[in-house]
Amino acid sequence: CTGLDSMGDLSGKRMLVTGAGGFLGRHLAANLHAHGASVTAADLAMSRLDRLANLGGVKIRVCDLTRSAEAARLVADERPDVVAHLAAVRNCPDEDLNYKVNYDGTKNLGEAMRMAGIRRIVFVSSMTATFKHLSAYGRSKKLAEEYLKENKFELTIVRPNLMYGAGGGTFEKLVGFIRMLPFIVPVIGDGRVQKQPIHVADMAEFLARVIAGPTSGETFQVGGPDRLSFNDYLDGVMAALNLDKIKVHAPYGLCMSGAKVLSALLANPPLTPDNVYELNQPVDVEC
Repeated sequence: CTGLDSMGDLSGKRMLVTGAGGFLGRHLAANLHAHGASVTAADLAMSRLDRLANLGGVKIRVCDLTRSAEAARLVADERPDVVAHLAAVRNCPDEDLNYKVNYDGTKNLGEAMRMAGIRRIVFVSSMTATFKHLSAYGRSKKLAEEYLKENKFELTIVRPNLMYGAGGGTFEKLVGFIRMLPFIVPVIGDGRVQKQPIHVADMAEFLARVIAGPTSGETFQVGGPDRLSFNDYLDGVMAALNLDKIKVHAPYGLCMSGAKVLSALLANPPLTPDNVYELNQPVDVEC
């Protein structure tokens, strides 16, 4: 993207990363630290932050953003120059939980920033917030975007495309799905939908450049350099796993029905209706 082809100076800047124990969050916190920023890594539980505890100089904070008092204390204590807000729940069909974490949590954080006089926030949203049919996750992300816009923060919105890499919940679920059956890999629909997958480390680098640059008021839809069909993406994952399986295409409607049944029966289903819908949506990537 224009203006983000080089890294600005982050030395000594105070950064608060929420959701820092997550897939992208831990990569971003480590990246900002490596570029000389003073990083506070916040997440819901200490167990999610263990991987960052070994990074000397990264401050660890446990905070539940759905509790307004905790959000206020976190921001007042840390007084960051920039907040990178990644904390969210996803792959969860519970509408109330999506709303509570993704919208209420964002609102509590925003109110805490307002009380502390802090305006700059980089919000990691989702491509699903732009889809015609909104999932519980997409709807909650869209509402959070609207709240931040309406309250006139110095806001940058970043919507990643399909992220991949070791340790990613959605990616690991896909890998498990590929490994699950011998000889074949079921594919939702015809597999021709276009994606631009991006490695999590590259996404973290892009976010660090956004944070370091003058990007207030902008929205970025971000993907990798290669535009691939989902069939080609699966072929690439299978090649990396040294697997050679036949792709078997299943009708979209059948996959959606099966995902609904799995979601009703299992606490952590291998496939949810949101997954089915999201995987069959083309993306319009700008960066």
